[in-house]
Amino acid sequence: MILPIKIQNLIKKAAVNFNPSIFKSEIHGYKHSLNVMLYSGFLGYKENLTVAEIKILLECAKYHDVGRINDNEDLLHGMQSADYIKDFQIKNKGMVLEIIKNHCLPYCEIENINDLHLKKLIYIFKDADALDRIRFNDLDKNKLSTKTAKDYV
Repeated sequence: MILPIKIQNLIKKAAVNFNPSIFKSEIHGYKHSLNVMLYSGFLGYKENLTVAEIKILLECAKYHDVGRINDNEDLLHGMQSADYIKDFQIKNKGMVLEIIKNHCLPYCEIENINDLHLKKLIYIFKDADALDRIRFNDLDKNKLSTKTAKDYV
């Protein structure tokens, strides 16, 4: 995975300003979030997102699992994570919270979102999160939504 220096620097900056002690989970903790940052930068770049959109995905990667209370399938952890960070100082907070709330929901529920821009960012972020399942040999390529993620696998 080769990324332009500009994207690498965005990821590095996001990773530096990030507190690992906010996580309750080893599997869905700090290291997972760092991996999801990398995948978010990669997919964002390959999917021709703007720098501002990539920054939004990087913020989502930091916080998307801070509300997890277990490592099992948990459709509520997005809502719990968004609630956990609602008082944090975050740029584009509204968009970040919406992506985090929805990232763990089934695709059929995301399809009901009317905002096409938000829906696109959620799909890309879901793929970035899913790509880290490669650590456990538990990635189903057929459940990815972007061609970029499917080709990467």
